[in-house]
Amino acid sequence: MDFVLQQNADVVLVEIKSGDDYKRHLALNNTMKVKEWGINKAIVFCRGNVEKDKDILYLPWYMIMFLKQDTIIDTKINLDLSGLKI
Repeated sequence: MDFVLQQNADVVLVEIKSGDDYKRHLALNNTMKVKEWGINKAIVFCRGNVEKDKDILYLPWYMIMFLKQDTIIDTKINLDLSGLKI
């Protein structure tokens, strides 16, 4: 596993594979098996074509340039800390 991305509330695992055995990704598989983490999306960039196998999307290397950063929403959080004694 090479990268961990956040897309809104989802976490997406990313792996870059250089060889022909791009469907072998033990670290990615083991991470996705941990139910408590709730990770159910992964992308593998490889020399193959576009393909989807369960929760893993396989994309050719050149498609990396099409990843788009989500817009970060400016959020203000107001905290009432008046009850704290400092």
